Amino acid sequence: GRTGTFRAVDGVSLRIDRGESLGLVGESGCGKSTLTRAILGLDALQGGRVRLGGQEIHAGPHLDPGIRRRMQVVFQDPYGSFNPRWKVAHLVAEPFHLMQPRPSDTRARVATALADVGLGPEAMDRYIHEFSGGQRQRIAIARALAVEPEVLIADELVSALD
Repeated sequence: GRTGTFRAVDGVSLRIDRGESLGLVGESGCGKSTLTRAILGLDALQGGRVRLGGQEIHAGPHLDPGIRRRMQVVFQDPYGSFNPRWKVAHLVAEPFHLMQPRPSDTRARVATALADVGLGPEAMDRYIHEFSGGQRQRIAIARALAVEPEVLIADELVSALD
């Protein structure tokens, strides 16, 4: 058998300027998720660094809320990230706590974010289980975009859309 250490990600260097998009493509197990978790500050790096606008990101439970607001993520299946007891207005507004000051026009911002993904204001007063998988994905996108992030990380974003 083979011996030694396995590195899912080794020697990666990326620079993404404002307005640019980057897609990571690779086989299962090649390190896409590992790299994503490192960029988001969810996992510690074994070497190197991640910076957002010159500010270094360090993994850990106490990641600066300002950094968290500036980087948002939409997962392939976002249903698990939604509290089923909350209505959509609350779900989309949830990351507003990362904004300082917190927006005073919360409901209007939620309505705008939902409209941006093709959902009407009536969606705000419904529960997440009342939506199709594709609509749930659009709600997750609205939630991520509502805080106007500088970086949006999407894990197979379109796979759940209908």
